[in-house]
Amino acid sequence: MTQQEFNPQINQLLPNRVKSTDEFLDKLKSTYPDNLTLPNCVGGFQASLDVENMYPTLPTDEQALNVIKNYIEKYKDRISMLGFRTSHILTILEFVLSHTYIKSGHKFYLQKRGIGTGSHSSGAYAEILVDHNYTVAAQKTKLHPAFLATYVDDAWIYWTYSLEDFERYKEALNSIWQSVNFTCEMPENGKLNFLDLTVEILETGEITHQHYQKPTASGRYLHHEAHCSLVTKTNYTIRSETRRIIRNCKHREESWAHLETLKRNLVEKSGYPTIIVTTHMLQAMDQMQKKSCAVSQEPPTPLIAPDYVLRIPYINEGFTRKVSSTVKKAGINARIVTEAGRSVKSFISERTAETCDCAICKSGNSCTTSHFVYQANCNQCGDQYIGASRRPLKHRLQEHESSFRLNNERTSEPRWDSTQLSTARRAMRSTVL
Repeated sequence: MTQQEFNPQINQLLPNRVKSTDEFLDKLKSTYPDNLTLPNCVGGFQASLDVENMYPTLPTDEQALNVIKNYIEKYKDRISMLGFRTSHILTILEFVLSHTYIKSGHKFYLQKRGIGTGSHSSGAYAEILVDHNYTVAAQKTKLHPAFLATYVDDAWIYWTYSLEDFERYKEALNSIWQSVNFTCEMPENGKLNFLDLTVEILETGEITHQHYQKPTASGRYLHHEAHCSLVTKTNYTIRSETRRIIRNCKHREESWAHLETLKRNLVEKSGYPTIIVTTHMLQAMDQMQKKSCAVSQEPPTPLIAPDYVLRIPYINEGFTRKVSSTVKKAGINARIVTEAGRSVKSFISERTAETCDCAICKSGNSCTTSHFVYQANCNQCGDQYIGASRRPLKHRLQEHESSFRLNNERTSEPRWDSTQLSTARRAMRSTVL
């Protein structure tokens, strides 16, 4: 628990780290406040960097632990040590990193390379090491990106030096750890995809951006007939997606096409009535417009926190309204939270067999296995793909097949020679037995 609480404190202080698209855009706006216009755009270009197979390749040796030690000492006065010394934290971290176990069948295996993908400490540890790479590369080459934003293993860079200098910078990144490899993606037709944005630098130096969705995205959302409250469906599906698309587009007119796609997917693939989708999309847009046009300098009225949180099973909308009305009439300051229970089908349906006659099961694995790490080899080029998923294996491989049909070059060829599978236990339980 200590390591889980400690590392994220350092992560929040990393100067180049962003934790969301909104934070990335805020960082851009604070760096270039003049309508996101670059001061000197002649010769500059954008690029994105990615750590290839980050979790399985990150080092856990003494040199890597010294990097963590240096970051602790650097931020020691700005973080809470929770009563521990630096040596105590490093001892705990070393134990966690060296005790990642994976279960396959009835056997347990110790992970010898990389870090466990299920550990709470892994993300924080990885972000610190990646930040160290960018710092050391800049020190080695004496070349500093004009703008750098990192999101876990991805990074967006605005570079003002020459292309040859950029190649030297990449070589320096890849020379720090022998097992860690940084790959680069350059703009196509002036546009580059980063997170859920398409970023473009115009000839005038203005940075423009709009919403981006991967070609492999299914376009499916929480179904309208799902057994949960209407508030959940409208707020967390229709309104939140509408707001996200509008925020991701610098110019409002660029969002219309994306909003039409969202509306079509909600109606055709998720069963929402057109009137419900249209109403809540317009309400979300209206709320954003009012918020952006607010001129009042008066501080907002603080919300009164509820004294209680009342969790009730979701039966139907009428039942929820009746409970809320009863609680309100009784003068109880409580927030009503509905929770969807198990469906009737889960009680009466037979348990799905763990194996069947599909190609996956015939290879010795179970297609219904979930929470796994897998390695697959390509029939044609011999490349390897290492991935992880919490959903059934057959669904994950079906996504690879779909990516192949859609010619998605970012996903490895799904026609595997073999698939090696290991079932991993969740979270901290996968690191300490």
